[in-house]
Amino acid sequence: MRNLAAVFLLLTFFSSRSFAWGPKGHRIIAEIAHSRLSPAVKVQVRKLLGDDDLAAVANWADEIKAERPETSGWHFVDIPLDSAGFSAPRDCYRPDHRHLLSEQDHHNCIVDRIEMFQRVLADESASREKRIEALKFLIHFVGDVHQPLHAIGEARGGNEIHVIEFGSTECGGRSCNLHFVWDIGLIEHSA
Repeated sequence: MRNLAAVFLLLTFFSSRSFAWGPKGHRIIAEIAHSRLSPAVKVQVRKLLGDDDLAAVANWADEIKAERPETSGWHFVDIPLDSAGFSAPRDCYRPDHRHLLSEQDHHNCIVDRIEMFQRVLADESASREKRIEALKFLIHFVGDVHQPLHAIGEARGGNEIHVIEFGSTECGGRSCNLHFVWDIGLIEHSA
């Protein structure tokens, strides 16, 4: 299990240099992490994911949001700019009438969820399904948390800051905003 914990640490190390992420960005982060895994850790990942690799499941956490709306708040943390830093009671408990389970979820942010899924992944007594899900969330969330706009509360993480992307005010069929441009636009433009 130490080997799987190494996957988490490796993802943390390499994604901090990447910055984050639409589908292409998440796959790139996962491919870099996978290329840096030791052979022993690759064996452990293969035991869980089978023929899939980290990149193949890197976007899974975004793909399931519609069927699992309780996970929406797990992709970010809203830390106020004027705060002294992260505070779990303030930043992770965010009841939202659109997501029914958020009323009871006091761990409704990426910081808490990374810690929780790391424990599940390392727990050999946890079911294989739970450990697979934990690994998939970790692969995705470690990328998300290193996108600076996933860790700031102002202007809904940059979603309310309108920008012009390479001369256009339209991004993906709607008005460009800083969060979208950072997550997807810049990386797509560089391809």
